Amino acid sequence: MIDHAMIVVDALVFDALASSGNDEDRLRAESLYLGDLLDGVQLKDEGFQDWLQPLRERLRAKVIALLGESLDNARDAARCIALASRILELDPTDEAAHRALMRTHAAQGRDNAALKQFVICRDRLNQELGVGPSRHTIALFEEIRNKRRRSIKSTTNDDKPATVQPSPEISEKSTIAVQPFENMSDDPALAHFATGMTHDIIQALLRHRWLAVISASNMMRAGSYAMVADGQVIEANVDYLVTGNVLKAGDRLRISIQMVQPKSGEHIWSEKL
Repeated sequence: MIDHAMIVVDALVFDALASSGNDEDRLRAESLYLGDLLDGVQLKDEGFQDWLQPLRERLRAKVIALLGESLDNARDAARCIALASRILELDPTDEAAHRALMRTHAAQGRDNAALKQFVICRDRLNQELGVGPSRHTIALFEEIRNKRRRSIKSTTNDDKPATVQPSPEISEKSTIAVQPFENMSDDPALAHFATGMTHDIIQALLRHRWLAVISASNMMRAGSYAMVADGQVIEANVDYLVTGNVLKAGDRLRISIQMVQPKSGEHIWSEKL
């Protein structure tokens, strides 16, 4: 006969500690969770997987909730970063954790890191869920971006020589994003041609040192210029956006290209070949 008093199941201990109203117990639960239940165990029995998967998701959701509560109460920057990073390891689409990292980086004067975190958040949401950031995340992004631009403008207009060198991460170049060209034809072979066109344009723009060129492959789901104009797609500090398409009609191949300002929606230049 098995003496159940002599058996300790860490998942059950975690569950009990996480459900406790004692702060120390809940902190112990955070440290006890090291990964998914029975991670690495592979059994072909479908019934086993049907039992295991919901249990894994419940325990993971519980530790994310615990970490989220600790993150809300954290005041130390290092702890905020550690907690938010751990949450994102468990759920890369947790926007609250992304926002916490953005705020912490911005509070440390690392606006560029905060803006990069927004891009990471946007890309994860797009890849995992096929959606964009919430209005709260976009509002925080715009707040940090506008603060940074005001700071750069203030430094530029100051008659006194600057005593602090700008971060090497921050570029004052005009930024231009090149969206992958779209194949408008039924010929799948043209998809490779469109990809080659995108690559050639990026390489040509890179020759101009006054431009910071971004390959906006993560904007493919945006589809059209209208999505950019109404704010559904946001590139951190992008001044210009290049879009285009290729179309085969009979023996003729038509290439269309245009440049717009994402903020105003103004067409700067367009060409058809």
